[in-house]
Amino acid sequence: MQGENDDPSRKPLPMDSRQCIRRIALSKEKPEETRRCKSNTSKADFDQASQLKSELGDREKRVQPHKIERLICLRVCNIHRPKENDEPLRKKLAEEYDVFTPSDSPQCWEQRDMTFEPYPNNPQAITKLIRRQINPTQDKQGSIYIFDWPQAPGFIKIGYAKNESGAERVSKWTKCHSEAKEILDLPFSFPERMEQLIHAELSTKRHQFKVPCKFCKRRHHEWFQVSPEEGIRVVETWHSVTALYGDDRYLSKDWVAVLDENHILTATDLLAAWENTKASHHSEDQKKQTIWSEQELTKNFEDVMAINA
Repeated sequence: MQGENDDPSRKPLPMDSRQCIRRIALSKEKPEETRRCKSNTSKADFDQASQLKSELGDREKRVQPHKIERLICLRVCNIHRPKENDEPLRKKLAEEYDVFTPSDSPQCWEQRDMTFEPYPNNPQAITKLIRRQINPTQDKQGSIYIFDWPQAPGFIKIGYAKNESGAERVSKWTKCHSEAKEILDLPFSFPERMEQLIHAELSTKRHQFKVPCKFCKRRHHEWFQVSPEEGIRVVETWHSVTALYGDDRYLSKDWVAVLDENHILTATDLLAAWENTKASHHSEDQKKQTIWSEQELTKNFEDVMAINA
């Protein structure tokens, strides 16, 4: 018995074939049973489609859908070629093109770079990372940026920039991901360390590409499955942690005391611990002041009594 995979009508369409990609129902009673149209496209149309495919780089395929449609229509014979306003047929042809040319399909073009998997990292405890001296080679000033990408809904990228703005960084990223949009750019002291702390807080939501980027050959692993609002909140909270490190690149003594007395998991924890420490110190100062005042009053009373005696 001939299997479905042995059916010539379902085998991938060779790129050197001029056969029409349109599928035709064999009968109205069984519309699911189809065969390939046996007509061919004209040699001129086929040559034009081949030329168009060679001109389309992967980035252009994502940002020029009209060229994709033109390419597909040129692979259809004149009898079955859709009219401009026949949207359902155009959509169906795109699906059929996916079936016959899976490695060159529009669906593959659109989804190749946006498939994520959890990043296999070893989350560092923030309390350990934050105590570590900053490497002398790290820049003292820079910025933390966030941008999202329309083709990866539900994910945002969080990174740091040294001597460039977030906008310049995004401009470079559009070489890999067209239409990337900056949604935050904040100045930071020691931005590389601050980026590490932000990534540590969001480590359970960190992802990377399943396959290397076609343009730079990297797996791009600074993507986080959080909403833009949540990402902005985390970055802005770390931005509120002021004077964290001194000029010697060590954690400042005030913050060391806070960490010694608290278990820190997030920037919010850190700020809350700071406020509690300040309140505790203020209470102790008030208590000392009260004790000093009582001692002073007692001494003054004793001096008065001694004079009267």
